[in-house]
Amino acid sequence: MRVNTSENTPANVLVHGHGPRPCGRTGATRGLAAALVALAGLGAGWEPAAKAGGVGENAVLIINPTDANSLWLGNYYKNARQIPDSNVFYLTPGATNYQQFAQVNIPAVLGEIESRGLTSMVHFVLIAPTDQFFVSAADLVSDGCFPVRRFSLTGAYTSAFISSEILAANAFSSLPNRFYGTSNTAVAFDSQTAWFGGNSSTDSTARRYMLGGQIGFTGYQGNTPQQIIDMIDRGVAVEGSRPTGTFYYMSNTSDAARNVRSGQYSSASNTIVNSLGYGAQVLTGLLPAGRQDVLGVMGGFANADILNANMTVLPGAFCDHLTSYALTFDENGQTKGTDWIRKGASGTSGAVEEPCNYVGKFNHARFHVYYAQGATIGEAYLRSLSFFPFQNMLLGDVLARPFAWVPSVGVPDAPSGPVSGVLTITPTASTARPRYSIASLDVLVDGRRLGSGAPGQPFSIDTTTLSDGWHDLRVIAYDNSPNKTAGRWRGTFMVSNQGLSASLAADATGGPMATPVTFTLGAAGRAVQEIQVVQNGRVIAARPGPGTVRVFGRTLGGGPSEVRARAVFADGTTADSAPLSFNMNWVGGPSAGVPETFSYRKIATPGVPTIVELPAAYVQEPNQVTYSIIQGPAQATVLGGSGPTRVIRPDADATGEDTLRFTVTNADGTSVPGVVTLVYGSECAADFDGDGFADFFDFDAFVNCFETGTCPAGKSADFDGDGFVDFFDFDAFVAAFEAGC
Repeated sequence: MRVNTSENTPANVLVHGHGPRPCGRTGATRGLAAALVALAGLGAGWEPAAKAGGVGENAVLIINPTDANSLWLGNYYKNARQIPDSNVFYLTPGATNYQQFAQVNIPAVLGEIESRGLTSMVHFVLIAPTDQFFVSAADLVSDGCFPVRRFSLTGAYTSAFISSEILAANAFSSLPNRFYGTSNTAVAFDSQTAWFGGNSSTDSTARRYMLGGQIGFTGYQGNTPQQIIDMIDRGVAVEGSRPTGTFYYMSNTSDAARNVRSGQYSSASNTIVNSLGYGAQVLTGLLPAGRQDVLGVMGGFANADILNANMTVLPGAFCDHLTSYALTFDENGQTKGTDWIRKGASGTSGAVEEPCNYVGKFNHARFHVYYAQGATIGEAYLRSLSFFPFQNMLLGDVLARPFAWVPSVGVPDAPSGPVSGVLTITPTASTARPRYSIASLDVLVDGRRLGSGAPGQPFSIDTTTLSDGWHDLRVIAYDNSPNKTAGRWRGTFMVSNQGLSASLAADATGGPMATPVTFTLGAAGRAVQEIQVVQNGRVIAARPGPGTVRVFGRTLGGGPSEVRARAVFADGTTADSAPLSFNMNWVGGPSAGVPETFSYRKIATPGVPTIVELPAAYVQEPNQVTYSIIQGPAQATVLGGSGPTRVIRPDADATGEDTLRFTVTNADGTSVPGVVTLVYGSECAADFDGDGFADFFDFDAFVNCFETGTCPAGKSADFDGDGFVDFFDFDAFVAAFEAGC
């Protein structure tokens, strides 16, 4: 490890905000605004306000569709942490270099978050376990004592909102992390907040981030899939249990270069003991030998026998050791952080290349102070790093929060059968956390937040603005502590307003990866355009109407997952079936067979990058087939992507329909071409969010656009086009919605 001799603070650039909107007429009434909110599905007293939090609804999960381990473990983590289907993205998580990453991966993730209506909810970007861990980034960041040639994969996603600043190539490795806190207070992370000094700020040097984390590493010197599954299970089992034990701060006096955090230990340990009521000790040595109550370890060493040490690392523990190569998996010389996961920890962090031992590149001892207050591993991690994590990687169960006081949430009047018209629920919530109470609730349908309110307030959803069929319903409660601890209630309901339905049956719901699964698809109610098979929000197969399609277990991936049928009718309306549960075994080798492609229709918003699935069925492992684009879209640019997904950016003025044609090749041959028909937005004025449907999400998008100035691509709050943003625009929007599409 190199010892630093100087620190440099880079210049910072402005954060872009929204200036004042032009003044306009004032003749409209509050009653119209209230009517608009009611039509949007919000009950009295409910507001469209964003909330921070650390639950599965606040994260997007990136699954690598070319990696069988990522498919399997991604399914497992999604199920364990109850991440909504809408929050799962299929994308190769890494890139050749950071320039390509900023051109493809960041636009893909931010574009999908926008187009799926997740902006107000998503704060974490989580990478399903895979064999990638860094992005090459030579000559972009300067360092006082050692070149920066790599960014951690997790840090690359954390940089989503500052990528242009990094690409300017004038930043230093000591670039301040504006979420870093110098106080002992754990604060909820929010991707929509510009941070400065650990607080929300309008300062010109305040910054927004995504919080990036990787659930596991499966490559050389990584963890096995079973070890990662065990880690996930441990974290879920102890959530909110506030386990007893001791946090150990290890002072390695024999290695000054790696003991640079030791001066922080005493203060943090005293805070944990005297203010938080947990055990904490500062010990001399490498590991807390003989201790069987380890809630966490912070140390500094190049090599130690973690696996054979006489100590018990308790579920939920976060352990790290400050050294050059803790998470540099292509270097053999030092103990890897993955040994902590094998030993029983839920998380670790470390450098992906020689970092130089600037103290700010590693987690401050306050990590455990924040964690013990109920913060997630991810929030405690980012809040305790004073420098931006260019070279530091977060690995493990990022959403683990064993020390949280998780609120209890209920919906006593949840629907038990099909619903039509207006659905009203009255959520309740409480917390046992001393000195705190419930601050607010969020209601989500299909992962999208409809509004926020207080416990005991009725919340009404106009189901006529929803598609017929199955929907996911969630209520998230937040306490009023600084770290806004969240709890959830989850249910489902079926909508029946238009007499539309979709059906799905399968001849197998488990078995080896080579198992063929034949789906029987049906739809009723009006003329059918196509029926799609949807898993975790992605189309995995489709056909023009009722009938059968076949995929293989390998398409679904190992582990637990759910699959639905989505009927798309000739007039553009849809209906979803109830999901079928699958759990494919992690056994079975490849068999012979030429791939079969599927064609389907996908709505894409003009100007907004989106991930396009290329659905195909084959029995081989995903890395044994090759996808080829044989005809690109005429009104969109293919930014990148690999395997069964591509990232495209539709032209800002794209209209009508477009096509992307592809083939899939394996050792047995090449498929017939599959066709993705891209439908660019909608010519319907009421379809404000451009998803092809006029529903309550359009109200949500319009209200957000009107109130904050944050509008979908190509849209403006000046709906009536008179040059003013005022309540007459509400009138115009309501009229357009009532006219229909």
